[in-house]
Amino acid sequence: MRPAGALRGHRGDLPGAGPRPAEEEGDLRFAATLLNHLVFATAPEVPVGEERPASAVHEEAKEALASVYERLGHGSENGPWRNFYLTSAQELREGISGEMVDMTNPEMAAALTVPMLIDSVAVAIDGPRARDDDLTVDLVLTDDPVGGRRRLTLHNGALTHRAVAEPRTPAGLTLTLSKQQLLGLLAGKGPGELGVGVKGDPALFARLLSYVTKPDPLFPIVTP
Repeated sequence: MRPAGALRGHRGDLPGAGPRPAEEEGDLRFAATLLNHLVFATAPEVPVGEERPASAVHEEAKEALASVYERLGHGSENGPWRNFYLTSAQELREGISGEMVDMTNPEMAAALTVPMLIDSVAVAIDGPRARDDDLTVDLVLTDDPVGGRRRLTLHNGALTHRAVAEPRTPAGLTLTLSKQQLLGLLAGKGPGELGVGVKGDPALFARLLSYVTKPDPLFPIVTP
């Protein structure tokens, strides 16, 4: 186990700091851990949204960490880990990338299973805003091989779903539809426009979707 005080006394003196010997000895992961702490420790605290004035120590720490991540990436046989390391090195040197992959195109959505589609909605729910709401929606899928029914439950700000053969309690809304019609609903079209079978309060699905937020894909991975 490495000593906990490897950075002690070196916050303002990066060239003599603990990460350098670790890197020279080939212990790149430990060097990355120390340098990550140094990058955050030397970043000035400013209000969110304002520019962070860069200090010489902070910039040198970022470059040193980028170099370590680059070496880890080049030495990694695992594709995802190599991507993590090299993307982190790029962020440290160039900032957050503005290039994004469109994850909402119709072809990608059509390739997802119904549980995956519901999961994509669940992870985008604004929990604090939805925490006081409580609703249940059943999806009866006409093109499911076994005539599947899935129950969506929004409770305590979290959306969960499960397969139910014979529900013990009625849902506030039951929609009878195909996967293609479900894609249309998620795209913002109405049940009547799509010919979806509706039983119960049709406003519940619109209320559920009102809690869905669009995430900001431009977030830092390894920088403050």
